[in-house]
Amino acid sequence: NIYRSYEALNRDEFNDHNFRWLESFAREKSVYIFETGMGRKKIISAFNFSDNDYKEYTFNIPGKRKLTELISSDYDFYSGTTRKGEEKISVVYNKEENYSAVTVHFPPFTGIMYLSEE
Repeated sequence: NIYRSYEALNRDEFNDHNFRWLESFAREKSVYIFETGMGRKKIISAFNFSDNDYKEYTFNIPGKRKLTELISSDYDFYSGTTRKGEEKISVVYNKEENYSAVTVHFPPFTGIMYLSEE
């Protein structure tokens, strides 16, 4: 159970300090991305509510981070197109401005959760 396995999802979940929008101004793309948790391990939840297949969708997260995909609604065993273990995630750190640019494949009507670690 992912919810119980990661404190970033359940510890102080009603505390405003545990939530940050990363992508909420992409209404024309119907993409919403947010981060939950505090400390070194956080969860990033990303949703593509459109019928567009974004082959290389890029968003920024603060600091130098490593991302691991935890679950995707597009996995082939959920009748999607992505085989578990073959996810494409690129993270490029910008030391000067202290953020990581994350580029992912974002299929239509998909929700993805990532573990984000310092």
